[in-house]
Amino acid sequence: MNISLPDALKSYMDEQVVSRRFGTSSAYVRDLIRGDQDRAIHHRAGCPRSLRLGQ
Repeated sequence: MNISLPDALKSYMDEQVVSRRFGTSSAYVRDLIRGDQDRAIHHRAGCPRSLRLGQ
């Protein structure tokens, strides 16, 4: 899969890969997708936001 990003988003992604210690940009994107899946699952289940955030 190839994804085209504007320069500003590419720079942001590169910063996140380094600062959050992802090995690659692919690992960062996988983490974003997993987080999105978790949010969608909890949203569909009607889980209160405070529980989703561990509060």
